[in-house]
Amino acid sequence: MIEEIKFNLDKISDFWTHYLWDYQKCRNEINFDKEDIKTTSFGNLMSYLGDTLEVIENNTETDNFQSAFSYHIGLLQAIYIQQDLILELLRIFGCNITKGQLYEDGDYNINRNLRNELVGHPIRKKRIEHNGKKIEVLKSSVLMDIHSNSNEIAYSRYHINNNYSFEKLSYKIEDIINRHYSFLNTYLNEVIKKCKKILKGFRKRVENLQKVAETQSFETIVRLTEVDFEKILDSYYIYDPENLLESYRRRNEHIRYQNNVDQFLTDLNSWIAETLEEFEYAFKERIFDSKMTKPNDTVLKLFAENDETLIKTLAQTDIEKKVSYHYELGKLGHKRSYSDFQFFGGLLRDKCIENSKVISEINHMEKNLQNDLEYHSSLKLIRKFLNEK
Repeated sequence: MIEEIKFNLDKISDFWTHYLWDYQKCRNEINFDKEDIKTTSFGNLMSYLGDTLEVIENNTETDNFQSAFSYHIGLLQAIYIQQDLILELLRIFGCNITKGQLYEDGDYNINRNLRNELVGHPIRKKRIEHNGKKIEVLKSSVLMDIHSNSNEIAYSRYHINNNYSFEKLSYKIEDIINRHYSFLNTYLNEVIKKCKKILKGFRKRVENLQKVAETQSFETIVRLTEVDFEKILDSYYIYDPENLLESYRRRNEHIRYQNNVDQFLTDLNSWIAETLEEFEYAFKERIFDSKMTKPNDTVLKLFAENDETLIKTLAQTDIEKKVSYHYELGKLGHKRSYSDFQFFGGLLRDKCIENSKVISEINHMEKNLQNDLEYHSSLKLIRKFLNEK
């Protein structure tokens, strides 16, 4: 059961990374409005859930009271922490499950009450009405039994509801842990249900964008992409919506602007195809498949054989080295001073001295160091001329 819990935690983290973090439309489906969630709290929450699982699992067989006592305290506190973290996870994902509803679940409240009694408040008071005044009286007190061991929590209790008569109580560790694992899986699956719902809606939007890209105007395509799929617009400077629309208006003025339009549409269609293909994986493996699968031995063997064949082929083949422009283009892709441009642009000029088209675009870049559209349009066109991605 513990492996299933870890698998479910991985699925939720994966969904967060691949969809919620990148797309506002997906984030709108959860409670993503607070700055703490936008920064580190989700990652901290998931890490804490993983770390405290190790505490729960780490039960060493012992009859030593002190060792057992330490484990019992750690176990109950780890369960308590995880219960609070699950409640926060349910809140973040908008699952509409409250703490009051959790208390109706025996997998939650039995362990919760046990922790509160033994760890949180071993001596508890309550306020009662006495002679017209509110006074505090003892509600309960507990003491761990020296016969507790790694398999059982045993303790003595004196409780007001039992007229402070002596009670001896015991709970099997296996039952406590199984209850808690059942609780975790139940509510992690509630979060995964929400992930499925969001993913289904997002898939429909991607499919709609695919239809729009085939039939609608360029401006409509850009505006829809801006609203629903901002990740692709963030992938390159000239994919800013206004830069794209400006490129479209000037597409007959120079090839560099038509290239912007063509490259955007090519990248968009590739992104749509890859995303829809990824959905097939997500629906079957990442989010929707509850089964854990191991790598197929045959597949692993094929990979190993292919790697060996490739190494032999490379060793036997004289590979002609191709001139690379990757370094210079990479450096020019970042905002740079005039002197930086002179240096890295100069390196590229030297390599392309006989390529008049490239030299012309380098000159255009030099004249437009402060104009993102012009500078990066030329850079993107140079990449096309040199067949560099």
